[in-house]
Amino acid sequence: MRRLAGLLAIALVPMAVLFPSSAHGRDATVTSFDGTKIAVHFFPVADLEPGRRRPVVLLAHGFAERGPSAPDTALAGAPRVSSLLAAGYNVLTWDARGHGDSGGTAMFDSPDFEVRDTQALIDWVASQPEVELDGPGDPRLGMTGSSYGGIIQYLTAALDDRVDVITPGYTAYSLSDTTISRYGKFKEGWGLGLAGMAAANVPAGLVSPLGPYLHLLDPVSVQGVLESVATGVLSDGFRAYLDERSPSTYLSDVHVPTLVQGGTSDTLFPLVNAIRDYTVLQDRGVPVKMSWNCEGHSLCPGSPGPLREHFESLVINWFDRWLDQRPAVRTGAPFSWIADNESVYREAASFPPPVVGTLTGRASGSILIAPTGPPTSLGFLFIGAQPAVGAMEVPIAPPAQAADVVGHPTVRLSYRGLAFPAKTWVYGQILDAVTGRVVGVQVTPIPVTLDGRQRAVEVELEAIATRALPTGDYRLQLMPASLLYGLQRSLGSVTVSEARVTLPVIDPT
Repeated sequence: MRRLAGLLAIALVPMAVLFPSSAHGRDATVTSFDGTKIAVHFFPVADLEPGRRRPVVLLAHGFAERGPSAPDTALAGAPRVSSLLAAGYNVLTWDARGHGDSGGTAMFDSPDFEVRDTQALIDWVASQPEVELDGPGDPRLGMTGSSYGGIIQYLTAALDDRVDVITPGYTAYSLSDTTISRYGKFKEGWGLGLAGMAAANVPAGLVSPLGPYLHLLDPVSVQGVLESVATGVLSDGFRAYLDERSPSTYLSDVHVPTLVQGGTSDTLFPLVNAIRDYTVLQDRGVPVKMSWNCEGHSLCPGSPGPLREHFESLVINWFDRWLDQRPAVRTGAPFSWIADNESVYREAASFPPPVVGTLTGRASGSILIAPTGPPTSLGFLFIGAQPAVGAMEVPIAPPAQAADVVGHPTVRLSYRGLAFPAKTWVYGQILDAVTGRVVGVQVTPIPVTLDGRQRAVEVELEAIATRALPTGDYRLQLMPASLLYGLQRSLGSVTVSEARVTLPVIDPT
């Protein structure tokens, strides 16, 4: 069942009911394997010579969005339809199951539902006269999109050999790991923003942190998120549900050229997700490139730079090289990024780039642990870290000259504390005190056990990319609670005898 033949053997043959063509393309309804109607918009390349065909790009939207029905509609993490058309690619957009004008319930990119829907779309585009074919029923096909629309690319590429190129942006490696952070703490701010509005069945038009509410969500996922918010951890059942939908489960079967886009200001899917996706594919010899933009599921703390132009040229170059099969097209170095306080993209010949130095800090202090803190967001704003008032701070020595800080800062705490419950978290973030912004709007839970014994813990903070200057003033802030992760559940205090922080400085050459 992992390959096309098996999937088609158990699926119903999809049928399409065409509506009259619009000025922007052809609207249609594709019937999926279970009878669910999927609303699609097909944009053919204009003025093709008779009999000439071109590859097609499937543009997938994010969760709680819908597929663009006009060429100039811009989705975060995806090129515009008009730009793809100008580059010579047919484009198909669609409203995913449970979204927009499509039927059914959103099953959270399930391989048994959304992937099979996408396979029905591939069947449909293969029948369009403008689409180039690699074989009967097999279109020359690339995919693009971000977040929810990035996950579906990984899963479809793994389960259907007809996908030739993917360009996923701002998306997951492991949904269970990123939902709770690598150190075990559930992201209550995002969880409540998602599940609270879904459980209340809020009408279309209101805004969650993931966009306009336009979907019907699988009640199993809503229940799983609500239980996780209540307990602060994932149940085994909800973890299995998420793992079934995670790219990490399927990456071993992805063989097509892949452009991985990460967001330095993405707090839902921070950079560790793009890094893991990239690393797994690179280690297997898959053609892969990774680019970090100051974008994602939060607001860029500085200038995002020439984001739209850079992003579209990067994606289209990738399609030109691998989808249109033009070896002379240059796709740039394997790794590119933009610092969150600059407007210039830089490149490195490998990832991770060689670390040529560090910026360090060391201090001591204390943190009051109390069941209070920043209120958990209900999701009307994008969730990102903010400067903390009254936090324990560790000054970080500035560089002698401008330096590229790229990668995971590390923090080591030697501490003793007493609290009930004893196992809890404190939170670490890097503050740019000159601008008053948290670098990358990233914050990381640091697990601590406050049972009166002397203990130590070392963690990697979420990856960042910033340009540090000799006039800069960077600080590690340690605090008891975080807007992103919710309220502190323990009561007590912790004395930090030594806190060490190290920021990696890399050589972009």
